[in-house]
Amino acid sequence: PVGSARDFESFVRFCESNVAKFVVASSSQAFFRRLFRDFPVLHGGFSRMLRALDNGDQINTTTDGSKIDSGEASAGWLFWMNESSGNEEDDAASDDADVDDSMVGRVCLLCGTILADGRYTDNTSFRAEAMGKLTVTILLQCLYEFIGRRPTIPTLHTCDNQGLVKRVNNIWDNNRFHT
Repeated sequence: PVGSARDFESFVRFCESNVAKFVVASSSQAFFRRLFRDFPVLHGGFSRMLRALDNGDQINTTTDGSKIDSGEASAGWLFWMNESSGNEEDDAASDDADVDDSMVGRVCLLCGTILADGRYTDNTSFRAEAMGKLTVTILLQCLYEFIGRRPTIPTLHTCDNQGLVKRVNNIWDNNRFHT
């Protein structure tokens, strides 16, 4: 991490200085602004997520992208985990206002919205969904680098765009790419 800090603001600074590893350098700051500045990121479960990654607990991501009539497209992205981890500290109700602990069995750890790249005429639901999937993959890699760890178990990624699922699975089958 940046120094020894493990708070969300330190993570945002870490991402800003490292996003060029994942996005073309000329686009990295625009991507960062879209990710963290265009819409608020709800991060009340951030500390809980870092503990889960440290402990090797299962983390899940979900994305959903869409295009609206104006031609803009965006994707919502979400990191979540099953509520009962066996750790009393993690299972306690969150004091943070932006964490919904009322869902039985699941808790939101980190979530946000990102606008899709491209001209309005080129934006599609597929492009928006792919932007969300790319976003959670980049964030997941940044999270592991931030805490100085490597993944010990797979992360379950879900989305509802069958075309994207097929394309990602094809890449997986051909390259054995791991996130």
